[in-house]
Amino acid sequence: MRERCLSDLGHRDLVRRLSKKTGMTTKSKSVLAIAAIGVAGAVASVTMYLNHPATQGKAPLKAQTVSDSEFATALRSAGLPVANLLVQTVGDITVVRGEAPDSATITKANEILKNLGARRVANLLHVPTGPDDEAIRRDAERQLARSRALDGCQFAVSCKSGVLKVNGHVTSDMQADAARSLLNNVQGATRVEAEFAR
Repeated sequence: MRERCLSDLGHRDLVRRLSKKTGMTTKSKSVLAIAAIGVAGAVASVTMYLNHPATQGKAPLKAQTVSDSEFATALRSAGLPVANLLVQTVGDITVVRGEAPDSATITKANEILKNLGARRVANLLHVPTGPDDEAIRRDAERQLARSRALDGCQFAVSCKSGVLKVNGHVTSDMQADAARSLLNNVQGATRVEAEFAR
């Protein structure tokens, strides 16, 4: 019969074989096996700790020397057209917010802050989006078509840059007032221009 290596043996087989050869009880052999595993784990942990590369060579971070107002002044002096500019440093992160006309301005602002000594920049500048003229026009048409008070009326609706223009035919002043009231509640419209004929 060929002897199997210890790694091929299960825990119970190992304990049984040890008890036959040494005369030890099963309980004491289990404790001995667990202790041996613990010692092996401790040796492996110490070896890994000692061989791990040290991180003590890094220099401590210096305090940021540029103030938030100096950052903002530098961005304005560079001629960047940023509306609602706000610069605030939190820890080692410089947060910049505002509205830029394009992505090139956002990238340039990031470069300026880095060159002035900002370690990390949270660039929250964004390019504002204009109103969705087509969605505004459809919403206005839908509201006018749903109103039973406007039965028999005809409307031509257009929208450009958020300005809602409505021309149409109504049968009474009450219908004209009802149409204006509905149009003033259209989401996204910045202004309403309505002209009605009878």
